[in-house]
Amino acid sequence: MQSAYSDGNRDALLHATARAGGVYPLLDRVLLLGGSVPSNRLKVDDPIAIADLATLAAIQHPDWMARHYFEPGSRIALRRDWDTMVDRILKRTRERDITLIAGNPQWLFAFSKRVLKAVSAGKKRKKTLLGIWPNLHSLAFTGDFPGPIWNQLKKIAGRDVILHEVFATTEAIVAAQGPGSLPGLRLLAETGVYYEFLSVDDYAPADLATLGPKAVPLPAVMIDQNYLLVLTTPAGLVRHVTGDVVRFTAIQPPRILPIGQIELRLSTFGENLFTRNVIHVLTDLCQIKKWQLTFFHLAPLVNRSELGVSYGSHEWWIELQAGTVDTPTGPIIAAELDQRLQNLHEGYKMRRSKGNLEAPLVRQVMPGAFEHWLRHHNVWGGPHKLPITRNDRKIAESLTEMARFAKD
Repeated sequence: MQSAYSDGNRDALLHATARAGGVYPLLDRVLLLGGSVPSNRLKVDDPIAIADLATLAAIQHPDWMARHYFEPGSRIALRRDWDTMVDRILKRTRERDITLIAGNPQWLFAFSKRVLKAVSAGKKRKKTLLGIWPNLHSLAFTGDFPGPIWNQLKKIAGRDVILHEVFATTEAIVAAQGPGSLPGLRLLAETGVYYEFLSVDDYAPADLATLGPKAVPLPAVMIDQNYLLVLTTPAGLVRHVTGDVVRFTAIQPPRILPIGQIELRLSTFGENLFTRNVIHVLTDLCQIKKWQLTFFHLAPLVNRSELGVSYGSHEWWIELQAGTVDTPTGPIIAAELDQRLQNLHEGYKMRRSKGNLEAPLVRQVMPGAFEHWLRHHNVWGGPHKLPITRNDRKIAESLTEMARFAKD
């Protein structure tokens, strides 16, 4: 398993160098931005380490690599408090030559804002990471597509810094952004992992053991069809359904577009919207209107059920960045989102026309509200993620309680 993961990391980094036009992103130190650890008992020299994947990636290296190549070092990577960890990372790396920074996009953004604030004093104000580390060439991110903050992340990184997307699951490094402008990520098909693909239309969780014959190998896939990722790995997993949904944008060489997780798709009203669908619609709208998006969350809001059919709407929780010009009202955003989704997504349009899916409701929250929610639930920083979509109201009800909006 370690070899397959190492091979995947190697191939993903080689794609980064190809996009940079040389080995510049790997010429000096690489900063791996991990998360937190679940136990105070975890020590740097423990033979068995239990932590999130990002933190394990930051600490599991030979000593010579840790000393001369990878940052921030085990003792800092194993810090439990995110803010303290960021401060210590900056103190350790401020005068070092960082050429690549990797991590979850949301926390890369939070990290960037914090370090820029820390080093910006008086006339020596820094506006980009490139201003702090002049030889920085790439920000590599995995865990989430940074659609909501792509433009802001690009701006805060610096004009010449490449944003490099890597698609990784717990089981494997699956794909990475390749050179050129073609859509999709290059599938890393030569790392020892065997890939199969199960059509989302054939997915039935209760009958999973019978679906083997419906899974297709890589040579049999088709473009523009939604597939669940099925992996067989050197670690012993056999035909493991990861829950990640991908769509092929090209066959030779294979390129995939991760569009979300099957359990997080919106299907309460039969609309079948995936995370990437709603990211695409909202971020395009914000780019056109010049609204600076920070966080958002989307959940179903059921009004009633009749004969097994749910009636209601989508509830959007949206936070725009402080200083956004011409901040719109919730109804204005809702009308725009509704029209765009009907134009772009047949399932949504059908449910709107049938009447069981009503016009969306947009809740705008004050800047900093989502950070407050994350800190309150002890999931601020590192690997923790606030799901953009959920097919239940677990997060939405918590946000309602925090924001104290009226139920209607």
